[in-house]
Amino acid sequence: MRSTTVITICLVFLSPVIGGLSSFFKKNKELFTDQHRANVESAIDRELSMSFGYARDINKNQQFIDYVLEKYAKSLGVRRGELERLERVANEKLMILKEVEYEMGVKLSNKYLGLYDIFDILRDIKNSDLFNLIKLMPKFGYLHCHQTAMGTIDYLMHMPTRVFCGQHYDMVYLKHHKSNELDIRGFKVSRSEPNAPDDPLKYTRLKDVVYRLGDHNMDVGEQKFLQIFRPLLTLNKLVNAMSKPRFTKVKPAWDAFANIFDVIGGLLNYVPFLEKHLEFGLEEMLADNIQYVEIKVTLGTAYDLDNSRLLPTQTFQIYKRVCENFRLNPRNRAKGWIGAKLIYSPYKHLDNVNMLKEDIFLTYKQLLELDARERAVDWRRNDSGFLIGIDLTGHEESTSMSDFYLSYNKSLNSNTNFFYHATETNFYGTVDDNLYDAIHMPVKRIGNGYSIVKHPYLMELAKKRDICFEACSISNDVLKLTYDFRSHPIGVLLANNVPLVLSSDDPSYWEAFPLTHDFYITFVFISSYRHDMRILKKLTTNSIRYSGLSKREKELALKSWFPKYVYWLHQINDIDVSQQQIQLERIKRDKKDYFLQNEKEHPNLTPFILSTTHFQEPNKQFSESQMMKKKEADSQGGQANGFNNGEHNTNITNIPPNTANTDNRNIWTSGV
Repeated sequence: MRSTTVITICLVFLSPVIGGLSSFFKKNKELFTDQHRANVESAIDRELSMSFGYARDINKNQQFIDYVLEKYAKSLGVRRGELERLERVANEKLMILKEVEYEMGVKLSNKYLGLYDIFDILRDIKNSDLFNLIKLMPKFGYLHCHQTAMGTIDYLMHMPTRVFCGQHYDMVYLKHHKSNELDIRGFKVSRSEPNAPDDPLKYTRLKDVVYRLGDHNMDVGEQKFLQIFRPLLTLNKLVNAMSKPRFTKVKPAWDAFANIFDVIGGLLNYVPFLEKHLEFGLEEMLADNIQYVEIKVTLGTAYDLDNSRLLPTQTFQIYKRVCENFRLNPRNRAKGWIGAKLIYSPYKHLDNVNMLKEDIFLTYKQLLELDARERAVDWRRNDSGFLIGIDLTGHEESTSMSDFYLSYNKSLNSNTNFFYHATETNFYGTVDDNLYDAIHMPVKRIGNGYSIVKHPYLMELAKKRDICFEACSISNDVLKLTYDFRSHPIGVLLANNVPLVLSSDDPSYWEAFPLTHDFYITFVFISSYRHDMRILKKLTTNSIRYSGLSKREKELALKSWFPKYVYWLHQINDIDVSQQQIQLERIKRDKKDYFLQNEKEHPNLTPFILSTTHFQEPNKQFSESQMMKKKEADSQGGQANGFNNGEHNTNITNIPPNTANTDNRNIWTSGV
């Protein structure tokens, strides 16, 4: 009894002490947790501030971009604070859409599109709200474009038809195996049958093949022929019945890729068809909100009806005439088209490198002289000319570039613009040594540069010398350099703030838009979850900064691009993302039961991605008068009738504050 009393008395006196100690340890634990959380957040902010689009860029070329943008903003009556507000609200909405797609994949991994092959998700991507917003975004420059892969696959597919060929249809010959006329190997347009006695393949008039295929009915025969022909123009093995297994290695993918050029080349290189194809390709770029393109061309394969090859200078003049006529078209100018430039890009796969490389440099000099003479006719012109540089194209792993680079340096002057294809390979310490040659030359941009992340010294040297990399995210995936977008080297380049522009390489062969698909893939699957609209803006302005345009042309380009950019910000500001916000909250809360509960409680809410009917293409360019009407409507609390004809509902107030992954810094002052 006495012992129990003693214990009770001790507990009474010690309980405050025990409580104090417990409170002390709990408080210290909370302090430790808070300090740890603060350290983590500080590290995240520090790392983010050093990445692409966030880091402050003090390069004089970027300062010029910033100065021109601010000047034209003032000329349009767009105050700095107003632009920051537009960008902040637009960024919050974009990040909500990005979070929805990310969280959908994390919680329901079978819905995360970044896990799949690009051909498996093309249709799903096009149904994405975020994709459609990125499609409307003015992207300005397409700096890594090959003429042979311009145009949609449906357009290329219909080239060997009566409608496309017109009066030339009777002169189109199909190249095929002698034992099977449907084993298509290529085409040739010729006045006479182009068969050669020693050729293992045979040419047959296309019209006769179609006639027999349709059992004497040309319409039926043409449809059957197109069903056979279309799979030969794409690397999509879901469509291509000729090779059902998916590519798992680089070389088979490259071989199939090269085969497409062989099949379609005879049509693309016939002069009348080349002109039509080039014009259609430019139309497609304009539809994808591109205003400028730099086309890489070989110039040595065009031919006429007599099967005579045109000189490179003659082909050059064809390109220049078509591109100039397209630029001068009032309809295209009204849509903001700036123009096109050419980069001479012969193939590096030469049988006798030492003998033929001199011909390449001689041809380039002749083209430069021709372009200079034509520019000299108009002394008032102060542009960069139509020919802006030289490159070499082809499979990286089959040719060493050292001898070419040395010859470049000896044969051409220091003012030559070099745009090298380099390190489009997974090899380390062998083929990728081309990068050492490239970076130590006066190079302006490097095409692909896939392996640069394995060379930290060269990466820092490229940043120091302001050398830009032309990243082609989908192309690298299709050609099996990478198997998962999340591990793509572009992510490392973004994290290290390496100069970068986005391009698509040969989009028609994987059924993608000229730039929108690559922008979407990079923004959603490759960049950090925290990366926001800043990287989209930086990628776009970089396509002006690192283009082959002269300083004066770049200023005019910024003047043309900026109103479109402000218009796009207003388009995003005018949409309602409250349903996506509800969707995001339910995904985070309900996890795997999301779809079942969503269908019961919200039958009118689309379970995955909402329809995109509320996104409309702009009918005309943004103007100062439209901005004034927009401001008046906003000040009156009404709708933006003057800016977008009342097509979008302004419902910004439905967005809860701080719902997106944004920090407190303004996009205007974040290094873009």
